[in-house]
Amino acid sequence: LQLRGERVADELRERVERAWGVRMREGYSLTETLGTGAIECEQGRLHFLDASGVLEVVDPDTLSPLPPGETGVGLITTLMPDRELQPLLRKYGALLLRGFNIADAAEFNRVAALYFAGEGAEHNAPQEQRRPAHPGLLALQPSPRPTETVLQHNELADIAGHPQDLLLFCEAPATRGGETTLADTRAIYAHIDTDIRSEFERRGVQYQRHLAGEPQHVTSALRIPQRLGRLPRTWQAVFGTDSRAGVEAACQAHALTVEWQEADGSAAIRNRLPATLLHPVTRERLWFNRVLQAGRCAASCAELARHQLAAAAPGKRRPLQVLFGDGTRIPSRHFKHLADVHRSLTTTVPLQSGDLLLLDNLLTSHGRRPYRGPRKLLMAMG
Repeated sequence: LQLRGERVADELRERVERAWGVRMREGYSLTETLGTGAIECEQGRLHFLDASGVLEVVDPDTLSPLPPGETGVGLITTLMPDRELQPLLRKYGALLLRGFNIADAAEFNRVAALYFAGEGAEHNAPQEQRRPAHPGLLALQPSPRPTETVLQHNELADIAGHPQDLLLFCEAPATRGGETTLADTRAIYAHIDTDIRSEFERRGVQYQRHLAGEPQHVTSALRIPQRLGRLPRTWQAVFGTDSRAGVEAACQAHALTVEWQEADGSAAIRNRLPATLLHPVTRERLWFNRVLQAGRCAASCAELARHQLAAAAPGKRRPLQVLFGDGTRIPSRHFKHLADVHRSLTTTVPLQSGDLLLLDNLLTSHGRRPYRGPRKLLMAMG
């Protein structure tokens, strides 16, 4: 009888062995890196199973192996191909992989399939600014306004069932600019003003989207202003279908409500989500929403605030609004504070051709600097 997880008291162990007539053996597992880590032998000692990986005790500063009897840190080299990166990714939130000679979308697709271990690289959710690049992959579309900054956000944080990990491939960097920006959502959470953070945690966030219908239904009054940026103009483009039933099924799968506007064929889509969450592996509290980026208009928090206030004006429908969970408006000073916090904690990563960038989508938000020239990035998520 093999036991995992918790130690068993000697008295209980003896009672079970007598009652069942079996020998109990304890062990432990390291799910992030190995399958079974160690198991008890006949003499009652735990032995590391080298079939799962290689365990070395090393000096924490030099990472050089230490002789028997000395104390250091455990360095594990796993022999399980789908788990090498997990401990590092959950610790740091982002890993840059350079020099692996990934040439194109077809090769990246094979890499993504290996990493996501059969989960499917493409996340089945309503997509914004995405187009198929290769089976299972999505390409980030060239921005209609590349001179603007894409604000920090977590992918699909505004729907239930968001992806855990993102794998990005830089096929062609911009001629100038276009750096990817990263921010640690643990640090963001810790640096947000306590009162503002508590208000978001108490009230949650409501996302309201207005998607126009077929082009013939779109009047000039309903066309999305170009400065507001990125949502496709129609629900057909967002959901990839002309079927209202298909849209309703997708909304139901992702806890969205949809209301059809018969006058112009448009769709009003709403949902309410928490502003923060606990990471399922690390159990750390994270700032996880699309409040900062929901305006999709500009890097200027003042401009973001102006559009947010304009969105509440009677008779005006904007492609995307973000409100408190009870439907009340978020004060403009909250947007400014969030923009300031994100700006102070953002790291810039200039990607090179062939680079892979692996992100824990919960631990790390991402954005983009303005750029010039062509720029092509592919993304898989799962």
